[in-house]
Amino acid sequence: MNQRKKLLGMLALMFVISLPFNGFCYEGNNCWSGLAILVFGFLGLIDNAQISWLANLLIIPVWPLLFLQSKASDALALAFCVGALAVGNAFLFQGVNTSESGGPLQPVSSLGAGYWLWMASITLSGVVAIHGVLRGSPSQYRET
Repeated sequence: MNQRKKLLGMLALMFVISLPFNGFCYEGNNCWSGLAILVFGFLGLIDNAQISWLANLLIIPVWPLLFLQSKASDALALAFCVGALAVGNAFLFQGVNTSESGGPLQPVSSLGAGYWLWMASITLSGVVAIHGVLRGSPSQYRET
């Protein structure tokens, strides 16, 4: 297995490792874990048009695309990473939905380790994509 495939596995694992850690907190110590955000975050789309959760949908196809090791798939993966970074951080400006019944959005008071691992996974996946796009012929980084 080449280095790139090992790196992709580590980046996907970083995403999974982020899940049990706090993603964000509001009003002091009211925190949501990455897993709770992943499972219930889509409700924010319905209640308050919170788009941050969509970053999870955008990052999932990145790793299979990068696994293909072609310039075209790397360019598409890069576009997904940029989109995931843009929408994934929207909650920092919007606030977060903290009630099943909707209500006003609460400002984020702190970010947890889950957020930083999640962002690192997305950002480093983008770096791998940029490297693939700029590197040249795909045959240069395929296993022989």
